[in-house]
Amino acid sequence: MSEKDQEVNQADSSFESSSENINRYEGTQAHEEGIHKVVSKLEEGAGSLGPLEQPYDLVKVETHPDPNTTYNPEDPWNYPIDKETGLRIVEFVQDDKKNPKNMSTAHKWLITCILGLICFIVALGSAIVTGDIAGPAEYFEVSEEVIILSEVTVFVIGFGVGPLFVAGLSEELGRNAVYFPTLVLAVIFVIPCALANNIATMLICRLLDGIFFSAPMTLIGGSLADIWDAKDRGKAMSVFSAAPFIGPVMGPIFGGLLDSGKKVKDVIAIRDPT
Repeated sequence: MSEKDQEVNQADSSFESSSENINRYEGTQAHEEGIHKVVSKLEEGAGSLGPLEQPYDLVKVETHPDPNTTYNPEDPWNYPIDKETGLRIVEFVQDDKKNPKNMSTAHKWLITCILGLICFIVALGSAIVTGDIAGPAEYFEVSEEVIILSEVTVFVIGFGVGPLFVAGLSEELGRNAVYFPTLVLAVIFVIPCALANNIATMLICRLLDGIFFSAPMTLIGGSLADIWDAKDRGKAMSVFSAAPFIGPVMGPIFGGLLDSGKKVKDVIAIRDPT
């Protein structure tokens, strides 16, 4: 091979190497530009959507040194800590006087019997008016079907409407904060039933009575769960469970006996106002 041919080959090799370097450089530049675009998009997204992780809460770390422990050693009440959130779970301590489950057994049974009696009276009131339907129908000059509607049906409808409100309120405000006002209002609305001169008054007031009287029927189960441990709750719940069944059975009997003695006003004053 002549010297001229060798020079041509060397020139071709140099040209190919230069082309490869240029292509490699362009590829590197394109790669860097792509990375820059990706980073820019991520930064824009982080700016609009916020940080991907929550900032480290130093205050929480100081107050809860180890969220995986069962108790916070810095807490004088020794409340347990939720392992997932690190938040303190406030609960009754042992032998806490304000814990209703620490009341004496006699006190618990007194409350249970009172609540059961209230439940029985409410259930009795829902059916006591059925002892005599003809008397009120004659007085109000309506059919017996209308009397059943105004004295029984709307009262039971109130039983279904009331719990939608009183159940949630009792969890937020406490049991007593719901028991007392609802029972007082229920008794107040018995008065216009006693003085009703038309069927519309009877219908509206019986509906309101059903709504307010639904509170004890709804909350007694929760109240018993508040004061009794699970292993001792069975007998107490049997008292509560029996009351709603015995009341409607005894109601017509009492109502019929009172009506037979011409003491219609004694039937909780909601029958024949004459």
